[in-house]
Amino acid sequence: MDIKGRIILIGEKRTGSNARGDWANQSYVLETVGEYPEKLVFEVFGEDKISAANISVGDEVSVIINFKAHEYNGRWFNSLMAYRIENDTKKQNPEQAHAAQQRQQPSAAPQQSAPITSDTSADDLPF
Repeated sequence: MDIKGRIILIGEKRTGSNARGDWANQSYVLETVGEYPEKLVFEVFGEDKISAANISVGDEVSVIINFKAHEYNGRWFNSLMAYRIENDTKKQNPEQAHAAQQRQQPSAAPQQSAPITSDTSADDLPF
């Protein structure tokens, strides 16, 4: 299934090791586009795939997802694993990508307001 949307949250990377070696897994929350946007969590498995995806909060992505289900203690659980990720934001030229990222991040500097004066003669307000 191909899903397009904007990354709104990146989960903490989980790592470990087993009999096959070391592993890494990271979760991402995607908000779909459209009249009724939905949120979903998908996972990327493997350090090489996490690095190759190069996803940041605010990026517009297209994700091909595989659905997986597993049973644990008589209960069934679903997971969404990313098969392929195309980062549409990073495909843009660097200036557009930087501008898109700036729109997503609030400014750290406080906004300064105009000084308040007691001169009301420059005021065009009727009251």
